[in-house]
Amino acid sequence: MKSKITSHSFIGKKFGKWKILKYEGFVSSAIPKYKWQGTHYFKCICKCGKIKKIPLNNLTSGRSNGCQSCSKEIHGLAGTYLYGVWQRIMKYNKHKKIKVSKRWFDIKKFVYDVNKQLGPRPSKKYKFIMIDYKNGFFIGNIKWGVHFKKIF
Repeated sequence: MKSKITSHSFIGKKFGKWKILKYEGFVSSAIPKYKWQGTHYFKCICKCGKIKKIPLNNLTSGRSNGCQSCSKEIHGLAGTYLYGVWQRIMKYNKHKKIKVSKRWFDIKKFVYDVNKQLGPRPSKKYKFIMIDYKNGFFIGNIKWGVHFKKIF
């Protein structure tokens, strides 16, 4: 039997830099057919003091680890092309079970390895490409290229 989410089940828990303060309620789907589906929202406080209402699934999935200001402080890479690539790689690893180098779970090591092996991105038309899809994401199996399938 699934455990029911209550206003007290997550109060005080920490997810990244967020700490849950209060249960804000449930917002059901806008589609009448799926009205029973929706999202639980919680009022959270970031380590820096910013308060924000955040969906529970963003907290538990790791999609939201802190406010935007703190995310940029962590690694200074938020909003960059390689940060977006890294986020998609982590998502593919979680959902599609594609292998990823253990080093690359740390964004700084990922960026260092990419810059060391490939150098900077030649231009915006070049994308981050995995050479052999069977082997996964690791040093030696990536390149910059112009490609139309499975671009990262």
